[in-house]
Amino acid sequence: MNGFKSLEKEIKNTQIIILAGGSGKRMGKVDVPKPLLNLNNEKTLLDNEIEYYARWGFEDFVLLIGYKSDMVLEHLEKRKDFIKDLGISIKVSVDPVTKNWGKGKAIKYAIENGVIDTKKRAIISYPDDLKLDKMLPVKLLVHHLSGKENLNIWMTLVLVSAIEFPYGVAHINSQGIITEFVEKPVMDIYTNIGVSMCEPEVFDIVRDVVDLDADKSIEFEGVVLPILAKKEKIFSMIIPMGTWLPVNDIKSYEKALSIFNGSV
Repeated sequence: MNGFKSLEKEIKNTQIIILAGGSGKRMGKVDVPKPLLNLNNEKTLLDNEIEYYARWGFEDFVLLIGYKSDMVLEHLEKRKDFIKDLGISIKVSVDPVTKNWGKGKAIKYAIENGVIDTKKRAIISYPDDLKLDKMLPVKLLVHHLSGKENLNIWMTLVLVSAIEFPYGVAHINSQGIITEFVEKPVMDIYTNIGVSMCEPEVFDIVRDVVDLDADKSIEFEGVVLPILAKKEKIFSMIIPMGTWLPVNDIKSYEKALSIFNGSV
């Protein structure tokens, strides 16, 4: 019983940071920001993401929004009963209107404005990546705590064990002859699914290396993760192929709809 109580305490001490500022350019012409794409009736990708973590008892949520932020805020207001029933609190950071931003700046901006609690552990997640393993949040927490205790890591990055390459691949001999062709092969390469857990030390690095006044976009994965990797402070958590679905285009969105509504 003490183990369950301890886990419950760790859940309460973990904030959920949801990066929900995407425009969904690869989706084509859509009327709403990507996190507000519907999955089932009025439930959106964002609602699904919030509920995904709330069902395990996570209560402290931070939303980082940008593109068409007024629509996201309006949606949150409409869904206030849904949020109340989940028993959670949501703080929102609205990115400034600028072309050169990126997820690194979004996190730094939320830190500077006190929206992110820099003394508290966090799960960083994206609503447009569907996690099909309902146990993943608690598995990640236990795995991360083990890595912190035994390896002194600051972050755990969730990776899928293999990924389907979206193009055909050719093998060519020394004479330029194609000797083998494989359409959309499955590649055994560890791929980031957009879910991580981090300790407060990671926020210190964000403060140090992300410049809000830089004239270019700064991505969290492109700037912060290489530093952590060099310091050997990132723990890996491998999940099977098929337990993660990135919603990047109309085809993957249609697949998400099929999975969510039980038609596959």
